[in-house]
Amino acid sequence: MTGRSAAITGGRDHDPSLEELAALLRLLDQHHVTELHHGDCRGVDRKAAGHVHQHRPGIRIVPHPANWRPHGPYGPLDR
Repeated sequence: MTGRSAAITGGRDHDPSLEELAALLRLLDQHHVTELHHGDCRGVDRKAAGHVHQHRPGIRIVPHPANWRPHGPYGPLDR
């Protein structure tokens, strides 16, 4: 079976528990995930990505940081 991509998104103020992170690893294993995408935000995104990187080094971690100012630092916020 070929690998699959998965995305993780979550709250900036949520600190995932070890039980939640272990459940994430089980899901990634069950679905043969080889690539994990995340928004590179504090909280769930970075914590989950770091945990997966540490415990499943074969999974490629792909951050997608938000570009809130696509028109430069003095342009309008694009939300």
